[in-house]
Amino acid sequence: VEAGLRDIKAFFASFDQPQAYYKSVEVRVLRKLRRRIKKKLPPDPGAELKKQLRKAIQEERYEEAARLRDRLRSLGFSPEDV
Repeated sequence: VEAGLRDIKAFFASFDQPQAYYKSVEVRVLRKLRRRIKKKLPPDPGAELKKQLRKAIQEERYEEAARLRDRLRSLGFSPEDV
């Protein structure tokens, strides 16, 4: 879906008509399909852990933040991602 959207955008840009992308029926269909697919996908555990980490830091719960950081790293996230 994402590749299709990129290809359509590039297509319209190649004809110097980038605004046509936003009016395209195909784009509307692909965006709707993307939303439907995302609803059916399981939640991203990394995204949820990052959200919890930001909240722990904001609330100055540093021990919990360190635990969450370590959990993210164990899932393969690099320090830059965390």
